[in-house]
Amino acid sequence: MLIPDVNIFVDAFRREGLARDWLEEQRRMRERVGVVTEVAASTVRILTNPRIWATPVSAQSVLVLFAELLKSETFQWVETNYLRWGLFTDLVNRYSLVGNDIPDALLAATVVNAGGVLVTHDTGFARFHNVNTIILRG
Repeated sequence: MLIPDVNIFVDAFRREGLARDWLEEQRRMRERVGVVTEVAASTVRILTNPRIWATPVSAQSVLVLFAELLKSETFQWVETNYLRWGLFTDLVNRYSLVGNDIPDALLAATVVNAGGVLVTHDTGFARFHNVNTIILRG
């Protein structure tokens, strides 16, 4: 299962380019694409934030984007279980993470727990050696 990071959804929504092309291509492919609840919520938070964008988008338009993706046979919610918390705490402790690294650790734990592959623009995930990652460049 491929699991996109927030930056993939934000990039795909805000402009034409590699992330948007990748998401569109995944709709036609057979491999499952997992949507993490926290990633979807963070995407809504970022895209609607007037401190980030001169013209933020409406929450409704972002929610519609996710609804459309999840109608596809390819996209599905990522289910988690109690093991995710243990993976998360292990990453936080092993790498002495604080602040903005905490959400990355939770996403990394989610990807490992789901047996997935993270798709991101963020090369910082390479520090998590047990997380399979695809870096989209462009």
